[in-house]
Amino acid sequence: MVADLQSKTNSVYETIDSGTNKIKASIQRVMQTAEKFDEMKELQDNMKSKVNDIESASKNSSSHSKKLIEVISKINSLVESSLNEIESIAGATQQQSATMEEITSSFSSIENIASDLKSLNEELASLKI
Repeated sequence: MVADLQSKTNSVYETIDSGTNKIKASIQRVMQTAEKFDEMKELQDNMKSKVNDIESASKNSSSHSKKLIEVISKINSLVESSLNEIESIAGATQQQSATMEEITSSFSSIENIASDLKSLNEELASLKI
């Protein structure tokens, strides 16, 4: 009976010891899991920070893009204005060129008239002799 009681006590002791080891192993796994969750939280915080950085950069990029579009639009407007002025100057130059051609033609007519008058004057001078 004592031997039976010792056997049962040893069996209970082994069961408790086995249970204690299983509980210790389970606690160890829970602690490892908690560490992994902490690592995951840290990674998640890093990712959130990077996403915020990207969002901020995106907003800055958008703002810079809008400013760039405004500058390009102003440049385009200035170029169009310059082209209009150049076209106006070209038109005025063509008018001046046409006027100069008319003046040149008029000078030719005046030269012809002067030549005719000179010839007529020479004929008149020869008649008086």
